[in-house]
Amino acid sequence: MDTTTQAPETQVAQTSSVPASGLRIDSKTAIAIINKRITVNPTMIGDSIVLTVQGTGQFLPQGHKYTVAGVERTNQFDRTIYNVRASSSLLMTSAEGKKLFKDAMLAESAGDVEKAHELFNSYLNYVQLSFSVINNGRGTERSFNSGDDIKARITQVVSQAGTTSLQLEDVSYVAPKVVRRQTFSVTDLIEA
Repeated sequence: MDTTTQAPETQVAQTSSVPASGLRIDSKTAIAIINKRITVNPTMIGDSIVLTVQGTGQFLPQGHKYTVAGVERTNQFDRTIYNVRASSSLLMTSAEGKKLFKDAMLAESAGDVEKAHELFNSYLNYVQLSFSVINNGRGTERSFNSGDDIKARITQVVSQAGTTSLQLEDVSYVAPKVVRRQTFSVTDLIEA
């Protein structure tokens, strides 16, 4: 499967780290969301881990323009980006990550609920790990659904600008184990 990983938050058009339920994200909610995610850190580099897909993905067509670290880029392939229920410890502790969270806290302290919500959501998107599946043009590429488990290898990538990030590579679907129903009789339960 052709995959690339860790779509920058600015690349995906206004996705949300929380369901579109009208939930307003405050500091308590943001922390609860972070605590429900797996935190991927540099000690995991080289490890293969199982993660859970969140959402049904966002399709980005070839030619889609986006910005990474202030540099304009163009999507070279049709692809779908999938978020996973995991955060990058490097992004959580980066200067940009800390600034987003601090600005969200300041907005919340000032009583600007809408601004705080937007900033907490931006922070959650910024630190969330993702991967993308490149469209092969035949319609046979793997698609994922919310709740699907994947196996991915954690790698470290250093950008041309010198920024270090953790990424997901060699992503594959993990099929759930089928458990057969067991039947019991009264005798089975009495003698058990």
